[in-house]
Amino acid sequence: MTAEELRSDRFGPTVLVHLGSAYNSLNESSLEKVEKFLLNCADQPDAQNLVVDLSSTQYFGSRFIESLFRAHNRMKRKGGRFALAGLQPYPEEIIKISKLDSVWSIFKTPTEAIQTMNAGMPTL
Repeated sequence: MTAEELRSDRFGPTVLVHLGSAYNSLNESSLEKVEKFLLNCADQPDAQNLVVDLSSTQYFGSRFIESLFRAHNRMKRKGGRFALAGLQPYPEEIIKISKLDSVWSIFKTPTEAIQTMNAGMPTL
């Protein structure tokens, strides 16, 4: 697994987490690493927004949703925002069926998410 498979980029107050092709199907063996990475990104002191790019993820289950909730809750506790971007058809269906699209902001692309979440916010 390369560093490109799980990485983050910073865009002012927004941290964008990329899950590479190694995370195409999130299984138990990779979930701990992803969750730890998400929580570390959420814990960055000056991060006001966290966007998870799921463009390369074709499948995930309830355990990954739990990890997303943990990251969401960390952001919410510090007054930040959380969003998902690039949902593929199956993950999008899971999010909609579980009505999580009413809890989390959903964007078609990471660029759209960053632009929307950074609008009107000072860049750090």
